[in-house]
Amino acid sequence: MAHWAINLRAAGSDLIYQANGDEGKLDLDIRKANPKNSSRFRKEIKVSDIDDEVEVKRILEGQPMNNDVASWNCQDWVMEALEALNDEMLLGDYQYNEAKDTLMELYHG
Repeated sequence: MAHWAINLRAAGSDLIYQANGDEGKLDLDIRKANPKNSSRFRKEIKVSDIDDEVEVKRILEGQPMNNDVASWNCQDWVMEALEALNDEMLLGDYQYNEAKDTLMELYHG
């Protein structure tokens, strides 16, 4: 199963937001790094250009981990984070739906 994360490019640096850890014990992991430098990197899907970096960080940092569901994983966290950004109108409906469709195709493909 592929690992998913959200890469926020802001102010000349890359921040990676990801659900990391063992099943049922996931935590938010935020690190400064270019994801393309990772040996695990396979594909980048650009979702959108977002103007309000502070609000995006607030939403991502507040996105909960659902450790009560054994099958819940990093893919679920990314999908729920994108939905939260859409709900807060930081990510437009078109960009959200395009990203969701592309990611779901990868997840189920």
